[in-house]
Amino acid sequence: MASLFRLVRPLCPHTLRPLRPSLAPRFFSPSTTKAFGLAHGPSRFLNRQPSAILRRLYARNHNQGWGPSSPPPPPPSGNPYENAQANMRIIYLFAAINTAVWAYAAYCKICAQQGNPQPWMQLAPRVLLNLRNVLSGHYETIITSAFAHLDPIHLLANMTSFYFIGRLVAENAGIMPRHFVTLLLGSAISGSLGYLLVRYQHVRRTGQADTQSGLGFSGAVMGLGLAASMMFPRTVFHVYGIIPVPLWVLMGGYLIYDGYYLSSEKKTGVAHAGHLGGAAFGALYYLLVLRRPFLRLRL
Repeated sequence: MASLFRLVRPLCPHTLRPLRPSLAPRFFSPSTTKAFGLAHGPSRFLNRQPSAILRRLYARNHNQGWGPSSPPPPPPSGNPYENAQANMRIIYLFAAINTAVWAYAAYCKICAQQGNPQPWMQLAPRVLLNLRNVLSGHYETIITSAFAHLDPIHLLANMTSFYFIGRLVAENAGIMPRHFVTLLLGSAISGSLGYLLVRYQHVRRTGQADTQSGLGFSGAVMGLGLAASMMFPRTVFHVYGIIPVPLWVLMGGYLIYDGYYLSSEKKTGVAHAGHLGGAAFGALYYLLVLRRPFLRLRL
């Protein structure tokens, strides 16, 4: 799925709230930043008295009144600028881990081709997600498989998607680092569990041993993408850098695509169940955890 995400820009800038000129994505204009009252720092935004429009928004989102003498809703926990910087460091860290694991796996494959298969034989059971492998005790592959990739194209596509979608979520002041890490790891684990569930059903139905393995960061990217599409549905992505598509349409299309091929059981070489598992966690995590701080931020 990752190869379709390219070159982010907002369709409606007022749906996003930039943090400050140095942290806001490049597609925000300076006038957009001033329009939110953030040109002079965070205190003016966080401490100002709410207008009548903001009171109505608060009452609508929280189902309660907000009198003129009532205090405004509390700002997101922690310094929003520090949260955004920490979230971006998490993106770089996860991208570095993925790249390092792929590079070491490529080294092990070269050693195997040269007559020394021992490094690859030691690594493969620890990074390839396989039902038989998990049942034999390698439970760590439920998470480690998310950081392994098949080839450079697979790695580049996933990391490109991860960066652009992750940046969209990371620079939201309501998302703290613990939220961001939980969303990523939870989506990766949920994707792995979804893949294992489908493989288990296949083994029970056919009676054959499971010989397929899954790997890749796509489950985490799908979970991140679903959460982002629920936060910023009108943000536009350019498919292959050409065709503008709203994020909610793009993610909805991917869900239909994965669901169709999963139900048809056609061999595509793609872990569709892993995509859907990651997407399910991303949607649930937004609804149960991220939605409240995000609504508070949009006020």
